[in-house]
Amino acid sequence: MGIWDRLFSHKEQNTDTTPNLVKENENLSVSNEIASMILILENLSILSEELIRERIREDDFYNESILKRLEIEEPKGLEYVVKYFGKLKFGYGSYKIEQIKQTLNNVATEKLLAGYSNDSVIDLLISLVKNEIVSYQDKLIRFNEALRHIEETAASEKERIEMIQKEKEYYKEQEFGYPVSLEKKIESMKKELRDLPYNGYGELEIQKFEDSAKKVIEEARLQNEDAIHTVSRIHSDLFSPMKNRFLGDVERLQKKLQMIEESPYISQFEKNKINKKPSKNLKS
Repeated sequence: MGIWDRLFSHKEQNTDTTPNLVKENENLSVSNEIASMILILENLSILSEELIRERIREDDFYNESILKRLEIEEPKGLEYVVKYFGKLKFGYGSYKIEQIKQTLNNVATEKLLAGYSNDSVIDLLISLVKNEIVSYQDKLIRFNEALRHIEETAASEKERIEMIQKEKEYYKEQEFGYPVSLEKKIESMKKELRDLPYNGYGELEIQKFEDSAKKVIEEARLQNEDAIHTVSRIHSDLFSPMKNRFLGDVERLQKKLQMIEESPYISQFEKNKINKKPSKNLKS
C-alpha cells in the first residue's frame, strides 16, 4: 500500500481564466472539516459507521457529510475484538492523532496558499484520511488474529487474561498511537521480576530496579525524550540484564540440582534438604 491512495489531480480555475488561483474574498479556512475528520479518527472503534455516528453526533465538530464521504465499512472477521473490546470507546490515540492533525494542517496550508479552492483541499484531505482508516483496519484485523491465537492457545484462564492485557497494551501504544504510561510499564516489569522461578527477585533488588528506572525517566524528561524510547532503554539497559542474569542463575542451579539428584553418593534425605534451599538462595 502506498502512502496515499489518491493524489490530488486537478486545480480549479476562477472566472478570470487564470489557473490555480482562488478569488481573494473566498474563505480559505478548512479547520472545521479537519476537526471533524480528527473526531472521527478518534472514534473509529470497530469501523462501524453507525457506532461512530452514535458516539460523536453530539460533538460540536460532528459533520455528517465528512463521515459519509469517508465511506467507512466494518470489516468482517473481528469477532474477538468485538468480544473483548467492542463496547469500549477507542480509535487512534492522542500520539498518532497529533501526527495526523499536523499532516492535515500542513497539507491544507500548503495547498490553500498555492491557490487550491476549499473544496479541492477537502477532497485531498478526505483521501489522506481514508488512507489512515485503511491502515487502522489492517491493524484491527491483525489485533483480532492475535486475540484469536491467545484464546486458542492459552493454558489457563489466568494466562489468557494476562496475555490479552499485554496484547492490548502493545496494540494501543505501538499500533494505534496511544501515549505510553511509564508508571504502568515499570510496575509490569517489577511484577515480572517478582514472578520469575523460585519466587523471583526479593524486594531489595526490586527497589534498586525501580530507583534506577526513575533516574532514567528523570533524565529522559529533561531531554524531552519520547516515552516509547525511554521504556525501550529501561527494558534493554535495566530490566533485561536483571531478568537474564536471574534466569542464568536458575539454569546453573538446576544443572547442579540434577547432578546432585543423580549422584549415588548422596542420601535421599540430604537430597531433599538441598532441594528445599534454592528459593532462598535466589531471592535476595
